[in-house]
Amino acid sequence: RLDPTGERTLGVLTKLDLLDGSGNSAADVLATNPFRFGLGVVGTRNRSAADMVGGVTVAAARAREDAYFETHSEYSQLPRDQLGAGALA
Repeated sequence: RLDPTGERTLGVLTKLDLLDGSGNSAADVLATNPFRFGLGVVGTRNRSAADMVGGVTVAAARAREDAYFETHSEYSQLPRDQLGAGALA
């Protein structure tokens, strides 16, 4: 209704790390943008509730997120401007 053609829409896939071990990945969605979001698709790995309770800072969580995407077998093959909270800033 507000953006019927999707040209001003950005897709954000969160908690990608929760797919690990399930045999699933969001890499195809990130690579192909099947929903045709005009501004593309960004994937993130968020702090968990346990991280927050455990005192993991936002800076530390961002560093973990960067390391996750840099070392992941599939996500590391994608452009960095599609991965992490930094891609949203």
